[in-house]
Amino acid sequence: MASATMCESYAAPSTPVPAATIPAVRLYVGGHGHRFGALEGDRCFSPAHPVSTTKPTHPERVNLLLDSGAFSDKPQDRLTPAGALARQLAWERKAAVYWGAADWRSHALVSYDRLIDETWTPDGTRHKRRWSVLDAESAVAETVDAAAYLASQRANVAPRKLVLAIQGVDAAQQTACAEAVLRYATPDDWLGFGGWCILGRYKSWLSTFWATLHRVLPMTADAGVRHVHLFGVLWLPALGGLLWLADRHGLTVSTDSSAPTRSASVTTEAKRKKAGARAETWEQNVRWWQHTLAHLRDTPYYRRPPMIPSVRQVTLF
Repeated sequence: MASATMCESYAAPSTPVPAATIPAVRLYVGGHGHRFGALEGDRCFSPAHPVSTTKPTHPERVNLLLDSGAFSDKPQDRLTPAGALARQLAWERKAAVYWGAADWRSHALVSYDRLIDETWTPDGTRHKRRWSVLDAESAVAETVDAAAYLASQRANVAPRKLVLAIQGVDAAQQTACAEAVLRYATPDDWLGFGGWCILGRYKSWLSTFWATLHRVLPMTADAGVRHVHLFGVLWLPALGGLLWLADRHGLTVSTDSSAPTRSASVTTEAKRKKAGARAETWEQNVRWWQHTLAHLRDTPYYRRPPMIPSVRQVTLF
């Protein structure tokens, strides 16, 4: 097995991971902007951004995970779950026209969760700050309601996949949220782990993440769901542990991030690497991350996470 240093320094292939290859972790590459127009395959966009901010060269080759837009919406601009889905479908229609691809549609739609690791100040500034467990109770309730609504529209949005998001500050709260959300899930749905973007910046939360996975992944498999998605995390230790546990429960894994496209433009070398840059250009960087995640089982990051004792029990519904 390669060393951690080797894992971070090997060169990715000159071509993207072949479509026929099943990656260990599937990466949905984010990043709006016309300069990314040539980027095909698995992408992630938000309906909170105008369609005109990006234009794929070959939209028929874009496999899109369409987020809900919850990350961008200020508290006073929050939509209802019905309004969020209407925005997603309207974005799709506009994209099909703007891209000149009449039959195009998203591969998957994300439910309109309420993020608990972002705090907004009265002047409209957003900070990366995790909520308290007590404050997050209402956010978890909104998240469950959003998943229930999207599941109720299953027939209307077929054949798109449904990504039913969960939230929660600690393992007990996120487990309770998952238990409630999974009641609405079918084997074709994905369970989306929200609230973990904070891992890359505050690594002290890793033990909470492990505790959550040890509880929620078995529950997910028992519910018949076969795929889990981790929103906005590109930190290899977290992804490696998630993959190790998912393999033991027969689950496949994906994540999304805009870091492969945007980090290559950071000027300072130290900041570039911290931001996710592993190559000189964004094209090379995307290939590096696709290759690394596709072969994550061959790296030192692929290992069993520690068992974390349960601290408390929560029942929401």
